[in-house]
Amino acid sequence: MEKKYKYLEVCAGCGGLSYGLECSGLTGELLIEVDKNCVKTLKRNFDEKKIIESDMRKIDCKKYKGIIDFFVGGIPCQSYSTAGKREGLNDQEKGGLFYDYLRILDEIEPSMFMIENVEGLISINKGETLELMIKELEKRQYNVVYKVLNSIHYNVPQKRKRLIIIGTTIDVKFQFPEPNQNILTMKDALKEVPESEGTKYSEEKKKVMELVPQGGCWINLPEDVKKKYMGNSLNSGGGKRGIARRLSWDEPSLTLTTSPCQKQTERCHPSETRPLKTREYARIQTFPDNFVFEGSISSIYKQIGNAVPCMLGYYLGCNIKKTLDEIKKKFLINKLLVSALLNSKNIMNSVELNELIKNYYIDSIINLYKEEIDRSKTTINEIKKESNKICYELTEKEWINFDNKILKDKQINNKIVELHQYLLENVKDYCKANDFDKSLKIDVMKKDYSVFIDLKNKYNTMNSSSRELTINKLKKVKNKYIDSLCLIGIINGKNYKKKISDNPEVWEYSGEELFNLVFVSKDYYEIVNKCINDSLKILIEEYKNIKFKKINKSKKKYKAIIKTSKILKESKII
Repeated sequence: MEKKYKYLEVCAGCGGLSYGLECSGLTGELLIEVDKNCVKTLKRNFDEKKIIESDMRKIDCKKYKGIIDFFVGGIPCQSYSTAGKREGLNDQEKGGLFYDYLRILDEIEPSMFMIENVEGLISINKGETLELMIKELEKRQYNVVYKVLNSIHYNVPQKRKRLIIIGTTIDVKFQFPEPNQNILTMKDALKEVPESEGTKYSEEKKKVMELVPQGGCWINLPEDVKKKYMGNSLNSGGGKRGIARRLSWDEPSLTLTTSPCQKQTERCHPSETRPLKTREYARIQTFPDNFVFEGSISSIYKQIGNAVPCMLGYYLGCNIKKTLDEIKKKFLINKLLVSALLNSKNIMNSVELNELIKNYYIDSIINLYKEEIDRSKTTINEIKKESNKICYELTEKEWINFDNKILKDKQINNKIVELHQYLLENVKDYCKANDFDKSLKIDVMKKDYSVFIDLKNKYNTMNSSSRELTINKLKKVKNKYIDSLCLIGIINGKNYKKKISDNPEVWEYSGEELFNLVFVSKDYYEIVNKCINDSLKILIEEYKNIKFKKINKSKKKYKAIIKTSKILKESKII
């Protein structure tokens, strides 16, 4: 079975972000929201048992430590909005929620977190507020990245920019989803949209809006109407293009707000003289048509207008899930490799073990055991096509045979050589040869130029042509550094060293002899190789239970695919 990563969301709103995250394959363990109407909406669309109506400041989340993989919160953004007073963290009512976010983060210690907010947070107090927030987050040993994403690049028919701050543990850096160049329009969004309720214009305002062409705004009004309608706003600064704005069928919507008929942020239907209706609002935010909203019409507008578009949540969720996979890989590697090395007395104390983990296994050996699904695919047919590539349908016995076969593959052995090379070049007094002299074109050298080593493995390297090339390369080094020891290190070999050239002198060392030379102990070689073999067996066993277990394609389908199908097909935006 695939690993089901669990998330906890505070300030969940009506569930736009959660719906997208669940479509991507994440599982909501707890959704916290204080607004009563939002809570009613959440309970109509999500598991009622996982929803709490409460102020996040009053919730103790300690019991979720070890359960939650991902913590997310759309902390109220009025304090940071360009339309507000921009008090930021000084706003005790809402800006102060950041410190409660930190409290919950400390309580549950998730592998990842995300804060979603308005773009204005970047510039408030000349960036000092954001800098303070990031420093607080980094104090907790998270790698923090942030970026402003425009929803139009993620299958959302709306120009809506949101600041996304994401933190990860174990030195894994989150990669933001790549933008989609296919821009959806109002025509895509409102095709066959269901009928729904909506607010209406007064007769006076309707007469004004009838004068505005598709895609136009107040500047298109006749001068006398313009002066009367705009009043003092006419001579104020700014573009004011949201006033008396009629949307265009051939363009994405402007950012939806908490009402479609506020004077500063008018959202008039492209061809009918009326504000957008609630279901049209929902389509633009990429909610599926069967998503039920509770509350009054004004409350529904507010819920939708404050939401994160579902499709933006889906795209983020896909990459969050991939990142959690990477964190899980590194956790297993840390447990299997580092513990083995640290359990031995004074083993390789000069080797940077964290760097060893970072440079070994990740996206190398593990990738030989699987085929990745590109879950950022955006159409159902593409997702289903990719899902047919999932892993292997193998029995336990077939897995053992498969493991044995793959372990002998030269690519595996190449990676094992890379590991040994990394160990050797990080030992005290040794280094990567290219760091000192790129012309040498060999792997490892002693910093005093007394030893030069080119590493090979016995499975794929020492055929006649490659052997001759390697020997000639070392001869050149020997001619340049006459008093040096130049040798080929055969990682898979045991218990021998022999001269393979007399003039100039070049040697061949087995792995044991090589480690005896560098570490002054053959024991290190046995420990490292035992660690590799045992770790691989355990890693494969543990990791296949998470990622590679056989999947019956005829009987099982990903819930993520099913839910994504709903969001795409029912919204009819693809």
